[in-house]
Amino acid sequence: MSISIDTDLSALATKLHISPERMSLYGNKSVQDIAEAEAASGNAQAAQVLMQMISDPDQLVKLFKLSDASNRYAILKNLSEKDLKGLLPLLEKEDLAAGLNFFTKDKLLDLVEQLPKDQLVKYVSQMFSKEQIMKLMPEKEMDKLLQSQDLDKNLVLKHLKDIPPAVLSQMLEAATGQQAMGQQAGADQQSDSSSGQSNDQTQAMAASAAMANSGAMAASSSANMQSFDTTSSGNSGSGIGSPEQTDLINKISQLSPSQYKDALTSMPEDMKRGFIHSMGKDDPKIYELFSASAYTGLLKQKEKPDLVKSATALEPEQLMKMIKELPKDLMAVVATQIDPAKFADVLASKYQDVLKKVVLS
Repeated sequence: MSISIDTDLSALATKLHISPERMSLYGNKSVQDIAEAEAASGNAQAAQVLMQMISDPDQLVKLFKLSDASNRYAILKNLSEKDLKGLLPLLEKEDLAAGLNFFTKDKLLDLVEQLPKDQLVKYVSQMFSKEQIMKLMPEKEMDKLLQSQDLDKNLVLKHLKDIPPAVLSQMLEAATGQQAMGQQAGADQQSDSSSGQSNDQTQAMAASAAMANSGAMAASSSANMQSFDTTSSGNSGSGIGSPEQTDLINKISQLSPSQYKDALTSMPEDMKRGFIHSMGKDDPKIYELFSASAYTGLLKQKEKPDLVKSATALEPEQLMKMIKELPKDLMAVVATQIDPAKFADVLASKYQDVLKKVVLS
């Protein structure tokens, strides 16, 4: 079976020393027919010259007009699926990314979800800043990260130093079901100094103090949502860097694995965002602990052109893996973007059988 393309017969005429007048007599004859006719008329070198031409990449580009995308496609669609996949490494990254346009948005998101996590985070970061990722990340996904066995405990304990003692105390109580020692000691002192007060009065004061604490924590959490700053304004007494804070962090560090996870996930949601963001500044690989589905959930907010455009951030190997999911005819369209000179090199070295089909057309 022949492959029909638009050939440049002037290049063939020059090589075979055929005059324009004589060339016009051949009409729409194939390259092979012309070479055979020339050989029969005494041009003994015609066949040899033709074989030299289809073995010379520079001559191939001219003879078969490989700068014309439609000619390249006419040849490529006759290659096997395996051969087409073998040509993908010769494409530029931008051309591979453009090929993703052939996928539906849903299929593209499915493929993105299968990327290695480091590549997925890099891809998502083209469309969302780290701050935006943390503001949009569902709390259940943050909790999964904080419960991950791959989360460095030393990194966690380091950044717990930015959490106010009131919050640490709440976290410890949520994990153990017992009142933190610091608060208990404070309550005992208050009881000793207020021996004349009734139990009801003491409980009322404790409730009032708890409400004040809760209000301060809520205000702190609201600020964290805006600035991703987990630190408090105080830096002495019962604040950041205080002996009480150090004691609470030590107690959290000594909890059983399940209680330790419970303590972290009980952190107020907005403060949790700031806490993870802060750890991420210290170790960007933190973002690889979020699930792939969490990221594709964010990506659903984007239009397909944005998803395709951002794909240039991916490694070529990942883009090729995605393009290989296309049907053979569409893969041939993507491969059409190959540089003509590179295509000629491959044809001359590997696909002489294909070239002979073109010659017969």
